[in-house]
Amino acid sequence: MILSIALLSLCSLLIIAVLMQNSKGEFQSKVARQVVSINKANSFIEKTTWSLALLVMVFAILIK
Repeated sequence: MILSIALLSLCSLLIIAVLMQNSKGEFQSKVARQVVSINKANSFIEKTTWSLALLVMVFAILIK
């Protein structure tokens, strides 16, 4: 039960981390890229995303 709650909270944090990442699509304007593009913040968010994804996989295996 506790692992299920932890997995749900990790999934919601992973969704938030993915949504915070910079989009690299063609539809983004130059101004938006300059305002949002901070290299260190992007690196931190990317590392956080990978860490959360790994934790979600581990918790999913533990629950099964």
